Amino acid sequence: MTDREHLHPPQELFKPEYPGGETHPSVRRDERIEPWVVATAGFLGDHKFTHDFASGRRYNAPTMMKAFVYQRIVGVESFHRLASHLNGRPKVAALLGFTEGVPSGDTFREWWQNRLGDRERDATETVIAEYFRPELADHLLSMGLPAGGSLLDVELPDQDPKDISATEKCEAIQHIRPLMYDLLSLGRADNTTFHDNWFFDFQALISRERDFAEKNIDEFHADGETAPSAPTHFNAISSREATEWMGQFEGVFETVVEVAKGAGMLNRPVEVMIDGTDLPFYPQSKDDDGNLIIPEGVVGTKKSKNTTWAYKHITISARTRGRTVKLASFTLKDRGNLTTATMYLVRRAKELLSVKRLYMDSEFLDVGLLSWLDRQDVPFIVQYRKAGKKIKQWVASLEGDAGAKSHIINPNSRDESLRVTMLAKRSSWGEEKQEDDAEQTALTDFVDSTTPDEPEPTGEWVVYVTNIEEAGDDPKTWAEIYARRWAIETNYRVVKNDFLAKTTSRKFSVRVFYWLFAVMLYNAWVLLDVFLRADHPEKAPDDRPVMPARSFAKAFYSFDPG
Repeated sequence: MTDREHLHPPQELFKPEYPGGETHPSVRRDERIEPWVVATAGFLGDHKFTHDFASGRRYNAPTMMKAFVYQRIVGVESFHRLASHLNGRPKVAALLGFTEGVPSGDTFREWWQNRLGDRERDATETVIAEYFRPELADHLLSMGLPAGGSLLDVELPDQDPKDISATEKCEAIQHIRPLMYDLLSLGRADNTTFHDNWFFDFQALISRERDFAEKNIDEFHADGETAPSAPTHFNAISSREATEWMGQFEGVFETVVEVAKGAGMLNRPVEVMIDGTDLPFYPQSKDDDGNLIIPEGVVGTKKSKNTTWAYKHITISARTRGRTVKLASFTLKDRGNLTTATMYLVRRAKELLSVKRLYMDSEFLDVGLLSWLDRQDVPFIVQYRKAGKKIKQWVASLEGDAGAKSHIINPNSRDESLRVTMLAKRSSWGEEKQEDDAEQTALTDFVDSTTPDEPEPTGEWVVYVTNIEEAGDDPKTWAEIYARRWAIETNYRVVKNDFLAKTTSRKFSVRVFYWLFAVMLYNAWVLLDVFLRADHPEKAPDDRPVMPARSFAKAFYSFDPG
């Protein structure tokens, strides 16, 4: 299998069967006139969209989100035109998930305005720019559809990434593997049957497959000898405490940063971002009193995927030149430790590099934490909850699309306060101002658009606080700078969808190891890109990874060190 074959949508999706063995005329148009549109829909259809917002009775949230991303990529101007576009291309609609009919333009608008939160709306453009555009461009090229890439406004390179040979990639991976493995130790005796790297390679295999150890043990062979069993694998991992694994991976991530600096990355002040991700847990066992038995490391969280329990990982990332490196990660054992965990991550980042600015969402809004950051001379921008009568009145009084004012945050139970600059920005994309009755019908899809070139902002206000004094002079720009934080949301998706193995283990050390190993593979993938760009600048593309994440996961496991 080539590096790109895994990106192809299933072949049956491109050859749907219709009654009588005929093909619907609009599908023939999809395939023959607009193959890149079909490929785009297939690409989005193959990706998981896991967003925590309300579903409707007929259309689920992931499908609607795919439609909004598709709208932006393809360049459909309005929600009514999106509905018309999909109705005229039933196979495209089916690939996106609309198997029982396409929503109306009004339904699309209602979802965008009322069912999506500020997070999802603000994230859409960044998700497209940071993830889907570059990955999709690579996918279209692999299908021989460069015209599609140009229609996506992606600047295609003169050199195809395939020009970097498999041998050159293998040489880079050969250099990366010991950087990842050499600082990890299971603490096993030298005379044991299986050495440490066998266990790490097995973990790389199940990470590649994103599956359970028990389902992949037969595929794992160690020099033709018997491979360790799944229980042996778990016992080896759980022989270390979670804190020991955190310490070992801390050393691995430090090595990643030092190597990246040597390659010209992270060697100057950089932006860092902190965010958390939940891995759902479904408790089933109860004690004698009928109370749920909650394993170590499982914490309460907002309801998602039919559970309010999860393993919660907090990660700090550094971003520069379009690439993001994970600097450190902390798995919570108690939600009350969130501020302590955040302080640890910031200290760790400052030990590794020069922090230019820090971005966090409202989950981390704590006056004690913000005051500490200010004393540490860490510039920050944090999303702020629009709570309190005075803040709501201020936002309601704003005109235009942005505003700023000085604000004092008062803690509820501490003799501490912090003066900050409060920023407000109105979101506008996708929220169309109705000018007349005609615009409320699908007829606008067939007449000249009455939408002005600069639509009047009609979206909800998003509020931020910052200790950057000059931010008040240009609140819109600084609020938009915060959007870079969405890069970490995209990176979480790559970690979870491309590198994270599955497990039902209730042992905290195993859960921590699985997560940190996936983050390590993500960093290794970034290093591969850095190395190949440094060694082969004339061949490496500027607009997408040299090697897709899934291909790297396969190659990292398959590589034979000799």
